[in-house]
Amino acid sequence: MAALAAMHAAVNLDLYPPSADLDLNADLDETDLPEMPGEAVDDAESAYEDAERSYLLALDDGTGRDELARRSRLVETAAGDWEKIAYATFFARRVQIGGTHRRVIELEIRAEKAELLRELWADVSAAHAGKYRAERPS
Repeated sequence: MAALAAMHAAVNLDLYPPSADLDLNADLDETDLPEMPGEAVDDAESAYEDAERSYLLALDDGTGRDELARRSRLVETAAGDWEKIAYATFFARRVQIGGTHRRVIELEIRAEKAELLRELWADVSAAHAGKYRAERPS
């Protein structure tokens, strides 16, 4: 949890206030972009991919239902962490350089991808917990 808090602090708007002389509507090239750590989003995405890989390998190995349920919750949590960090980075960058810059749009796409994957893994976790058994047609 401390690592997650540190990653959130890295993209805090207080650390990267919008520059008064930055024209948010300008078409900036990559060299004009203010420095901002992107490792937090990459690290969170990598942690998600590791958790997902662990689940899929367990599934392929014929691991039991209880262990698959546990691993699916880990994947869901990793996706949620990635989503939070990706959206925090996206919003900070949007304030910093404007919402129509290519880099900002790419960050938004990554955040939305993380959100969709978290929702998918929430459903997988719910299925492992038996949520959908009662809804199954007779």
